Amino acid sequence: MKQQNGLTLRKKRALETHKRLFETSLKLFAEKGYDMVSVDEIVTQAGTSKGAFYTHFKSKDQVIIEQFKQFDEYYVKIYQNYPPEWTATEKLLTLIKEQHRLCAQIVGLDTIKVVYYSLIRNNQEKKSIIDEERELYTIVHQIMEQGQKSGEFRDDISASELTRDIVRCMRGMLYDWCLYDGAFDLVEEGQKFFSRMLEGLQKKKLPYSTND
Repeated sequence: MKQQNGLTLRKKRALETHKRLFETSLKLFAEKGYDMVSVDEIVTQAGTSKGAFYTHFKSKDQVIIEQFKQFDEYYVKIYQNYPPEWTATEKLLTLIKEQHRLCAQIVGLDTIKVVYYSLIRNNQEKKSIIDEERELYTIVHQIMEQGQKSGEFRDDISASELTRDIVRCMRGMLYDWCLYDGAFDLVEEGQKFFSRMLEGLQKKKLPYSTND
C-alpha cells in the first residue's frame, strides 16, 4: 500500500471519510435539529455507507463527543504556547477568550446550540463532557494552582473547587449566549464577566473592573 505523507492510502481515505461524516453530521444537525436527522440522511449527504458511519461513530451522539475532543485539543495547543512569564489571570482570561472566539467565529452559534441540546437530552454521553479528567479541567486546574502558589489567587478554597466553579461558568456563558440567540458579543462579554469574577479571587484590578 502506497504511503502519502507518512499515511497509507487506506488510512488517508479513512481520515477523509471520518472528516466528511463529522462535518456533514454537524451541518445537518444545525440545519434541521439533532432529533430530525437520521444516520441514513447523514451517509446519503456524505456520499458514504451506513457501515462506514458506524465504523467511525458508535452513534449520532459520538459526533458531539468528537466535537468536544477537538475543542480540548485546541485548548491544549494554545495553552502550551503561553509565555511562561504570564500570570495565572492572563492565562485564564486568554483561554476563555480563545474558547469564545472558537465558538463564535469558527464553530458557530447553530452548532453550539446543537451540542448543548444533545448533551442535555442524553445523560449517558454527557458524562464524558463533565468528566473532570478532561483536558479543559486539567488546564484550568493547573492555572488555579499556579495562581495560588504565586499568591495571586486566594487559597482558602481548593484549586479543585475553583476549577469546578470556573468551568461551570465557562459552560454557563456559552449556554446563555445560545439562549440570547447570539445577540451579544461572546468574546467581549466573556472577558468582562470573567474579569469581574476573578476580582473575588485576587487583589489586583483586572482589565474590566466593576468600578469602571
